[in-house]
Amino acid sequence: MLTLADRTLIKTLDFIAQGKLAPLDPITEFDAVDVKHAFRHLQGGEHIGKIILNLPEDDSVLEATAQAQPLTFRGDAAYFLPGGAGGLGRSLAIWLVERGARHLVFLSRSVGVSDDSLRLAAELESMGATATMVGGSVNDVDDVKKAVAASPAPIKGVFQMAMVQRVSLILPPPDASWLY
Repeated sequence: MLTLADRTLIKTLDFIAQGKLAPLDPITEFDAVDVKHAFRHLQGGEHIGKIILNLPEDDSVLEATAQAQPLTFRGDAAYFLPGGAGGLGRSLAIWLVERGARHLVFLSRSVGVSDDSLRLAAELESMGATATMVGGSVNDVDDVKKAVAASPAPIKGVFQMAMVQRVSLILPPPDASWLY
């Protein structure tokens, strides 16, 4: 017995053989070196048919240059870093401020308690940024709401770094004799 997919394929091939199905016309071809023109043709929105981009046998004729795009962050926005008061968060926060971020909101259980979080806030403020430190847990919706409400600007990005490290033994279930 044929599946629906098999029957559909057979019917489609039959339609092609009968001339009922054919490629879209017209076919407009562009050489890969003219890819800009091909995209402009598509952008016009009035094309009909198929657009084909012909790749050369020798791809060394194609110009390809990597252009690094500078990454910047909005100074009028805030960025939320739950769990970001530690070592990795400190590095990320400084990196964000170096690229334009001016308002960072931290949510962590160690904020305001650890000397590291106080030093981080002072360092960010010396760089021209505001560091809003909110004590709490990302697992508690009320703490998250408190952090969002404390933000000095609309939050435009979240860098989730909260985690719990726990050492535990991983043992197979009692009925896992099939593992051995």
